[in-house]
Amino acid sequence: MQTSIKYLKTEKGRYELAPGVRTLTLRERSFLLMATGHRTLADISKALPGNSVEIANQLLEKGFIAVPTAPAPAAQKLDMRESADESADESTALQNAGQIDVFEGKKSLAATRMYLFDMSERIFSRKDPALADRLRSSLREARDRESMLEVSAVLLEVIERLAGSDRANHVRERIAKLLPPEVSH
Repeated sequence: MQTSIKYLKTEKGRYELAPGVRTLTLRERSFLLMATGHRTLADISKALPGNSVEIANQLLEKGFIAVPTAPAPAAQKLDMRESADESADESTALQNAGQIDVFEGKKSLAATRMYLFDMSERIFSRKDPALADRLRSSLREARDRESMLEVSAVLLEVIERLAGSDRANHVRERIAKLLPPEVSH
């Protein structure tokens, strides 16, 4: 299998990532999250070491991903280069972490929670497992817009401290796109 192939989630793949749907393993879902049409198999394999080729084949066969037939529009192209250096510092990891998120749905608490779970995993699971555990626990408990904003404030504070205000602003903008508006009673 060519490692320069780029994958894109199908409608079935997007449905799999919807709240309450869990038919794939965690590794398969992780691969599916990275299948944005912008990252090559080589890029995904770097971020998800192990049997990425086998996972790609299974997801293709099951119809969760496809190979895009046309290149992504220039306005949506992102720089997906990642350092192959395993000893990359926290700042580099944080800068790369936000580069694969593509918003493909409606605003919802579930979408916001999923994004924040993904960000905390990519940024902190290896560098600060205790913080990642605390964020996961807080996200599980966040049931409304205010509590989701509280958890995101903690995440943004750490990102700003480690990677700077530009990265924190990028994540802040993404949260604003995902989080539903305040409902007045």
